[in-house]
Amino acid sequence: MENLEKKLEVELFQKIKSITPIGGGCIGNAMKVTVENGTSYFVKHYKNSKMHKAEANGLNELKTANAIRIPRVVKFNDDFLILEFIESAPKVFDFNEKFGRQFAELHKMTSQKYGYIEDNFIGSTLQINVPQNDSWNEFYFENRLMVQFRLAEKNGHATNELKSGMKFLELNLEKILKASKEQLTLLHGYLL
Repeated sequence: MENLEKKLEVELFQKIKSITPIGGGCIGNAMKVTVENGTSYFVKHYKNSKMHKAEANGLNELKTANAIRIPRVVKFNDDFLILEFIESAPKVFDFNEKFGRQFAELHKMTSQKYGYIEDNFIGSTLQINVPQNDSWNEFYFENRLMVQFRLAEKNGHATNELKSGMKFLELNLEKILKASKEQLTLLHGYLL
């Protein structure tokens, strides 16, 4: 922790006043870092350094929708991701309705292709977004379903029932998804 503290002081150009661990993360450490001038930051530290960049880029992309409050990315590098710290607030009576409207607005961000400009993560699992694809069927099957299936296979969880189900999907996915009129929209792995 002491080494991380020194690195943070260099990046933030201030002495650290306090570091408070924040629970909830199972793939890394999260903490509230307060510096000498009283400013607080939300800092995430993952074992896989590629996650810092991917999360920072994803947050910046979500921010362009200007639909919902997204924390400002202060800085990231191989050691950590530093975000603006947003204090929790008491829930107001119209929170759910307001959040729902903002969330719907976020999903109005569209794209020309399925995928994203870079691979990112779902938790600690690599999510393959590149190459982008014109076909929802191909992209969904190869980049979402097959990636998870191969992971299950690699970890010894690909039962005969699962293998049979994947074969069924491979043969029938186009028919299953044909009725879908979904637009290409920016999606997110989770809400921060």
